[in-house]
Amino acid sequence: RDWKPWHVAIAWERAYQGWYLLEATGPGVKINYFADLFLEYRTKSFQWLGKSPTGKQMGLFLEANINKAYDVAIYFWTSLAIIIRHYFNRPIPKLLDQRFSCWELVAEFCADMGKPIVSKYDIIIITDLLRALEAKIDQ
Repeated sequence: RDWKPWHVAIAWERAYQGWYLLEATGPGVKINYFADLFLEYRTKSFQWLGKSPTGKQMGLFLEANINKAYDVAIYFWTSLAIIIRHYFNRPIPKLLDQRFSCWELVAEFCADMGKPIVSKYDIIIITDLLRALEAKIDQ
């Protein structure tokens, strides 16, 4: 199947015939349930961390980030980062804020669990995340 990513989330907890995913969407950072059948045909899964985080690590991350606002401004900063990377081959630093896009949330989770997927201080672009994940699969 031809997979085109537009959203990323964290597989949070296995449930009866599905999964709870931690994700950042318009309403903010939430845990939402998705049925296995939906996930099988509409998603692709990756393992980045190597080992599962402890319940305590996950609880602390959830407590610190649940209900944070969605980061609408990231689309402007991402566009600017792409242009600057392309023309000047330089990263632009991530502004410290308390909002998340889906890819910012995943990157923050990986960093907090001790295995950063991209630099925490660069504007993250979803393609950075996907390149890192695909490279790990190809190893």
